[in-house]
Amino acid sequence: FDKRRCELANFKPNAAHRFLATLPNTIHLTQNVDDLCERAGDKPIHLHGKLTEVRCEECREIWDIGYSLQPTICPYCSSKKVRPNVVLFGEVAYNYRYLYTIKAKLFIAIGTSGAVIDIADIAQNYETSILIDPVTRKRETMFGSFEESIADYFTYHIKAPATQAIDELDRLLRDIL
Repeated sequence: FDKRRCELANFKPNAAHRFLATLPNTIHLTQNVDDLCERAGDKPIHLHGKLTEVRCEECREIWDIGYSLQPTICPYCSSKKVRPNVVLFGEVAYNYRYLYTIKAKLFIAIGTSGAVIDIADIAQNYETSILIDPVTRKRETMFGSFEESIADYFTYHIKAPATQAIDELDRLLRDIL
């Protein structure tokens, strides 16, 4: 995680990050653990934690360390049980509660395989849903693979990478809203 955190300092938000940050009245949930959304001016809810944060397993304090190496001792309780504040496989992702409790008319999913979170199931809970993904993916869940694609569960599918989908998404949002 130290290596990834240090590398992150060299990355910059792309056009899609900047576009999403301009959308009014939105709640942005992200599976990404980077801070590119924040650097674009957005305030997302991180479903899988943040790479720039660490937490103490002893006192449960969370603090931002930016792009520096992970400290070995907690500054709050002096414990040595310090770790990255990211959700690892097999751990509970507490922020998943937002996936099912936020009420909205529109749901946009960008660049997700749907393998970690059954995005197709979530899309069905919204009046309108938009999937942005250059690939048409088969639906896969913890229960197995299905013949239908994830896109079958969305109202619209923009088949392009996020940075190339901005103009089409903008037009679509103007029509819908």
